Amino acid sequence: MHNLQLSDYVKIYNDVANKALINSLLKIIYEKGKFKKAGTYDENGNVLYEDEIRNVEGFFFQEESIDSVAKRVVYNKLLELTSNIVEKYSAEIPFAGKSLQKVSFQFLNYSSENKGHYVWHTDANTKAPRFHTIILGLNSEYEGGELFVLNEKINIKLQVNQAIVFPSNFCFPHKVNPVLSGNRKVLVIWTE
Repeated sequence: MHNLQLSDYVKIYNDVANKALINSLLKIIYEKGKFKKAGTYDENGNVLYEDEIRNVEGFFFQEESIDSVAKRVVYNKLLELTSNIVEKYSAEIPFAGKSLQKVSFQFLNYSSENKGHYVWHTDANTKAPRFHTIILGLNSEYEGGELFVLNEKINIKLQVNQAIVFPSNFCFPHKVNPVLSGNRKVLVIWTE
């Protein structure tokens, strides 16, 4: 019998990727014209853009949008990274599962100009039956922007090459506090 608390399902891993992969991800982020306002979904699956709920720009890095060999290599490295993180997480957490039927990648940029933030939410819903949420820090040069998980029981200011992993379901609400200076850049990975 396992005596796990919900907080035991939240894991933080340091140095999860090599420096070349982090640099490649940052290069993809800096391409002009990629970021767009990110929204949320209502109960009917409609996209809403409400700054008081979520104020962040982002874009999905999808296999079908890959337009170069270099991006294909990065995409494959991200799939490998995701597999390694899920494998490690599953070894530490009984019943965590290793679901990798579908993997989604979303780059997010929380800007201090807009006090970038995201209120309490969970990542799984009927349109996106996500299993794992993995958030990879891509920079450390920002103030504010702390990630809170489990109603403020766990909080972290993600550093470059640091990842936090937790189930995407309703038991794991999380939020991002407003960014006060700089830009908080992350890659969010979801498995289904």
